[in-house]
Amino acid sequence: MPDTAGLLRETGAMIEHTTLTDDLFMANHPSNYLSIKAHLPYDKEDTLKRVRAALSGDIPLREEWRRAF
Repeated sequence: MPDTAGLLRETGAMIEHTTLTDDLFMANHPSNYLSIKAHLPYDKEDTLKRVRAALSGDIPLREEWRRAF
């Protein structure tokens, strides 16, 4: 069983520590538990809030059977 919380924390850390300017960050493959499409740095704070909400269970993650490999 994958460490879902660990994957989300890692994704959040990548977004938090990036210094991209005018770039698109995408983690929207069907295998991702949380689909993300963010225009950085503009969407950085909203995206981090979304990752935190997923970690706290406030927004649903993609169900295991819906993840394509």
